[in-house]
Amino acid sequence: MKLIFSLFLFLSISSLVHAQWTTNGANTITSTTNSVGIGTTTPVSPLQVQISNLGLNITGGFRNSNNGAGNGTTTAGTAVGIGFLNELNGNWWKAAIVHERTNAYGVGNLHFLVNNSIDNSTVTLNDAKMTIQSSGNVGIGTTTPAAKLEVYGTALVAGNNANIDNRNGNLPLTFLENTGKMLIGWNRTQGAGETDFISNQGGGSVGGFAFYNHSNTGTENQVMWLTGDGRLMIGLSTGNTGNNKLAVGGGIIAEAVTVKLQSAWPDYVFKKDYQLPSLQEVKTYIDQNQHLPEVPSEQQISKDGLNLGEMNKLLMKKVEELTLYMIEMKSENEEIKKELKKLKKR
Repeated sequence: MKLIFSLFLFLSISSLVHAQWTTNGANTITSTTNSVGIGTTTPVSPLQVQISNLGLNITGGFRNSNNGAGNGTTTAGTAVGIGFLNELNGNWWKAAIVHERTNAYGVGNLHFLVNNSIDNSTVTLNDAKMTIQSSGNVGIGTTTPAAKLEVYGTALVAGNNANIDNRNGNLPLTFLENTGKMLIGWNRTQGAGETDFISNQGGGSVGGFAFYNHSNTGTENQVMWLTGDGRLMIGLSTGNTGNNKLAVGGGIIAEAVTVKLQSAWPDYVFKKDYQLPSLQEVKTYIDQNQHLPEVPSEQQISKDGLNLGEMNKLLMKKVEELTLYMIEMKSENEEIKKELKKLKKR
């Protein structure tokens, strides 16, 4: 408080006498009509402190030693800082930047305080809107952040300035390599306008994005994992998914599912050059293997699962073959009927 009063008294007297004091050559204190300069004779702001030293230079400070019990204790002052008020007259502060002592030797947290009450109440530590802890953790909406950045409330990121379109090759994102970091932006697809989450897997072997649920009783389980090579696992944290792009550990319900095969649909069965197996050949195969030709066995299904696209293709092939068998049998029946008519006429 003495420091603030002394500075105020100095500024008041200086503005009245319009004088200049010079001590030890470069150590200059200059008072002009509206400005005070320390270390300069030509201040360009109400208060200008000028130094010419390399490295970190702290040109001023505030100290609170009220009820102090000495260095190394936790009681040498609670908080000290600077207040702000845009008002013609008033003895209160609506905003402040203060340092709160929380440990010995003055270790503590830096708070940014804002009081939005429309009255003459001044800020308190309860008005902290952002806090930087001595550990380096930053809290917005909380004074006890548990991570390098914790936001208690909603948060907006990216926006139009986060365009990471690499159409001209001018944004290769090489700064992500070997960092394990993630970038949030938009429009990486060069025109679709989507929101992009781009991660670097760092030293890991798989990478991607994993989603976990941490319960209130301390249990944790992975609910979804989109791996770095584009495979999506839902309800599965481990297991051999092979080359499948989607693996689900549980049921799936949908109003419609479209399977688009890359292999040919079996309409070739109806072509003239198709070699239709005889029914005797089919019977022999069934007697030996206990399942239809080309159709997976029970053991294969139990081991590898059922490929819906391939199975529907095989089923359609068997239906088409059955149709040909029925047409063939109908033709044979017609021939038999004709022969029977001939025999009756004799």
